[in-house]
Amino acid sequence: PTTNNEMMISYPTTMMKNGRSFPQMLRAIALFLLLATIPTVAQTLDPRAWDLGEPGPFVDVYVSPTGSDTNNGLTRQTPLRSVSTAWSLMNNTLLANFGFRINLMNGDHTCDLPDCTPILTQTVATTRQHPIIIRAVDGAGSATLVGGLTLRNPSNVYLMDFSIRSIPGQKPPSEALLAVFSGQNILLRNLRLIAPDPAQYPENSDVDAGIGILNSTNLHVEQCQLQGQSENGVVVVGSQHVELLKNDIAG
Repeated sequence: PTTNNEMMISYPTTMMKNGRSFPQMLRAIALFLLLATIPTVAQTLDPRAWDLGEPGPFVDVYVSPTGSDTNNGLTRQTPLRSVSTAWSLMNNTLLANFGFRINLMNGDHTCDLPDCTPILTQTVATTRQHPIIIRAVDGAGSATLVGGLTLRNPSNVYLMDFSIRSIPGQKPPSEALLAVFSGQNILLRNLRLIAPDPAQYPENSDVDAGIGILNSTNLHVEQCQLQGQSENGVVVVGSQHVELLKNDIAG
């Protein structure tokens, strides 16, 4: 049966699953596991969703599977190739006056092995008025990051409307498709996280969790779809004020 989760959780104490420890970077202080079926991509925002307010203005940067990191990324005609390069363009002077929006253009954003999980470390100051947004610019579900994504020290970062798909046989460094470490004011909305098909890969040992959250505060996971994680859907470790709203998870 389908399960829609609607709750706030804070986990300060240790919980273990069947005696198994979580990956080193996600040592089990807490675990939240849901099982459900995967519907179509959510299109309607739940009225209980986190209110973003009216942030902006924004500097827009475009990333395309056919782009080049020698471009400036400022238009659809001159897109960058990688999210990491787009992320590196931010600085404190810019974010004092603007938000920063990384627009993922249509298609599969593939990677060069073995570095297929961008680790985006935030070193700049942000506010709710001037946040960092990574989104699928051509419509919900139109862009897919292949490999995984890790955020370190993110603050006021919103991920919206795109997919993340793992590569069979390659384990992300955090062992979660999407990992958030030491985050504050984070929104994960209408994402789809796809691990190897358990029917095709019965051991499914490449990805231990769809979303891993470590030492973070005020994190919202809304209307996301997680598919293929046979161990854990969402792992929450040492975090407070984590809100889950209408997420669908299938093993």
